[in-house]
Amino acid sequence: MTLAVRATDQGPIPEAIHKHLWECVSARLQRGDWLIRTLDFQRALEADYTALTGVSISASVSR
Repeated sequence: MTLAVRATDQGPIPEAIHKHLWECVSARLQRGDWLIRTLDFQRALEADYTALTGVSISASVSR
């Protein structure tokens, strides 16, 4: 599934995508994925964001 990304006044990530990313985190934890280290969590969010939007996270944002 790809969600359209549109600039809004809601912040850097539109609310619908933000909510869906937390649903993805919950699904990962329920299936037993490890999100212990900050880097584990960051990589999971980046992968899910790209899967949802079709947009890759740039290196500057990733830091």
